Order: sequence, then structure tokens, then C-alpha cells
Amino acid sequence: MLLVVNMLGAVVSTIETQNLAAVAHYNELNVADLTEGVYFIKTTVNEVVEMTKIVVQH
Repeated sequence: MLLVVNMLGAVVSTIETQNLAAVAHYNELNVADLTEGVYFIKTTVNEVVEMTKIVVQH
């Protein structure tokens, strides 16, 4: 599961994922409903958490 988190730590969107093999995968994120600003994509795999910063500009 991928979570889109705003600067205050609130979850603003969730992307459901499946258990997939350990190869590269891509997910699309529609940012049309997000206001401009900085967000973080929180990815959790086997209890390892990774945060990726994105900037939304319309």
C-alpha cells in the first residue's frame, strides 16, 4: 500500500498495491485532486518504510 501524506502528516490519498515479485513496478498517481504543495509518498515493504518527496504544481 502506498500512502500520500501532506506536510502535516495527514494521509490525503491511498493507493492499493498487490504483493508482487521483487522487480520494478509502476503506479500512477492522479494529483488533480491535490492542492499545490509538497507531499510524501510513504511505501512500506516488509516493515521497511521509505518516504519519497513529490511537489505538485498545476
